[in-house]
Amino acid sequence: MNAGLKKYFIAGLVLMAALSLVFVVGCGSSSATTTTMAPATTTTAASTDTTGGSATGASGTITVKGAVDNPVTLTVADLQKMTVMKITADHPKLGTQNYSGVRFSDLLTLFKVKSSATVVDIGATDGYMAEIAIADIQKTPDALLAIGNDGKLTTVMPGMPGKAWVKDAISMEFK
Repeated sequence: MNAGLKKYFIAGLVLMAALSLVFVVGCGSSSATTTTMAPATTTTAASTDTTGGSATGASGTITVKGAVDNPVTLTVADLQKMTVMKITADHPKLGTQNYSGVRFSDLLTLFKVKSSATVVDIGATDGYMAEIAIADIQKTPDALLAIGNDGKLTTVMPGMPGKAWVKDAISMEFK
C-alpha cells in the first residue's frame, strides 16, 4: 500500500473509533440512575441488568425479596387463590376505576416483612421503579396488588401520588 492510501486508511480508522466512542457515550449505559424525590415516594429508572437488584421478570409474575422472611415469586394464579378484593378507587390520572386484587396488608403478612424494612421498591417491566414507604402502605387499607384483565399486576395506592401506582409490576424489594 502506498503512503498516501495508508494515511487515508489510518485516518478512516481513527474517525470510526471516534464515532463509536461518541455513540457509546451518547447512548449511556444501563447502570445510569435518575432519582426524583417526592414526600414519602421516590422514582428511579431501573437497570434491566440481571446480575442483581434490578426489576426483571415477566408480566403476571412478581418476585419478592429483600428484608422479608419469606422471599417468593407469585403468579397471577397464586394471587387468585388468595383473598381477592374488589374496590373502586380514584386513580390520579385515570379517575375512578374498578380494581380486583390482593390487599397489601395481606401480602405484607405473607412475605413476613422484617421490622427493619421501611420502604419497598416496586419495579415494572418497562424499567420504572417506585420507592414507597411501608408506613404509607399500612395507612392505606385499600392498597392492592391488582390483577388486570390482561393478566398484568398493578399497584393500587388510593390517596398516593401517581408515582406509587406501578403498571405491570414484576418485583418488590423490601429495604
